[in-house]
Amino acid sequence: EWLTASTIKFVNNWLLESPVSLKFGLWEEPPSVELLTLQERDIYISYPPGAIIPIYLISLIKNKFPSPGLIMTFNLINHFLNVFLISLIIYYFLTFHKIKWYYAVFLCIGPILLFIYLPSNLYWFQNVFFADQAIILYFVIFIFLEILRLRAKTKTKRILDLLQGLVLFMGVLTDWFMVFVSITTYLKRIITKEVERPLQKAGAFFLPIIIGVVIFFIQMLSVDGFEVFKNRALLYLIYKNNIREIDFIRKFFGEYFIDSYGIFGLIVILIGILFIFSLFLLNIKLRVNYKKLRNDFITNSFSLLFITIVPCVLHFLFFQYHAYEHNFDALKYSVPISLSLIILPLIPF
Repeated sequence: EWLTASTIKFVNNWLLESPVSLKFGLWEEPPSVELLTLQERDIYISYPPGAIIPIYLISLIKNKFPSPGLIMTFNLINHFLNVFLISLIIYYFLTFHKIKWYYAVFLCIGPILLFIYLPSNLYWFQNVFFADQAIILYFVIFIFLEILRLRAKTKTKRILDLLQGLVLFMGVLTDWFMVFVSITTYLKRIITKEVERPLQKAGAFFLPIIIGVVIFFIQMLSVDGFEVFKNRALLYLIYKNNIREIDFIRKFFGEYFIDSYGIFGLIVILIGILFIFSLFLLNIKLRVNYKKLRNDFITNSFSLLFITIVPCVLHFLFFQYHAYEHNFDALKYSVPISLSLIILPLIPF
């Protein structure tokens, strides 16, 4: 796949010249006497360079250039870590709500098998590695830390908040999807009354995202990348204005999504969205006191599905050009589908 080839190309350039001398840029061309300046070598500026950092460090330690085999091995380990963390999310979530540990272990089996054998996961986690694949692990780690906050004391929550900040920082330097994860999580905390004085505390929560974005813009300034960035933004606007909204939806959900998860996956996501929307409206009407429902299964199910499904939908709405062009954008939906498989059926009980 061309994305894996791009990862190898970018890492090779870093190994040949060092990331510092290349200003941590993802340059399309290797050093050459025909290309006298960095700007002549063309830079990939759509995303920060975080996705290739693990491959670069491994290659640096091994003192050899990365191969497709190395990246495939790393990506399969990435797949395993995602599966392991999803099983922990489900286990901790269920045991927190007084479900016996052996039932919780048994109920983890379905989502584990689903996340392993979903067609999109089997293909992308074996053959392709770049930002859209790398961000899934940060997404799952962040959700796991959020679940741990359910039973955490005040001091432990502070540690978890620091860890979440680190994950947000590394995540936003990998893929812009993490911006939507952070926004959705903080909105969830406001809805469920987990945070008092939300406007005052928003700065500390979003600081890692802000720092990551500022670093990216400083990098763009250092490599004269704003012109490239502006041209890509204009291309996006032209592309978007020439395609009807329904065509974006039909292409992504009617083709890419169905190819990845089948009609079953689409139904699961739609039921999850319906549950979130219905419960949100119902709670507004009933003026629910969330502080009294911190241990309530339905309330916490709403929270879990909200922070997994909504970021995916927001990312699609804001990056429709990316979703329209790249079928691997559907990969992130494997997380809410796997979690919804066990959460949604348990809600009636």
